[in-house]
Amino acid sequence: MISLNENLGGQSKLPGATPAKPCVTPGPPLDSANHFNVVARKDYLIVIHLPVGNLTKADALNLAAWLVALADPTHEEFKRVLKEVEEK
Repeated sequence: MISLNENLGGQSKLPGATPAKPCVTPGPPLDSANHFNVVARKDYLIVIHLPVGNLTKADALNLAAWLVALADPTHEEFKRVLKEVEEK
């Protein structure tokens, strides 16, 4: 019988067994609610609660994620646009 201590660190002693993956501690919980009420209608998007003034980083990322998720669900076009933006 193999003790738990012998199997720590992904070093499996069982023939054909795969090593255990390391445990990753998750970050803080994300708030992915649609705070700005972004809605898709045919070929355009509506932002019902348009932000006024400054956005926090979390709000900016939340709004961007909702816009991308609804405008380009496969992210193919977004990847191209993001690459161009990052190069500027």
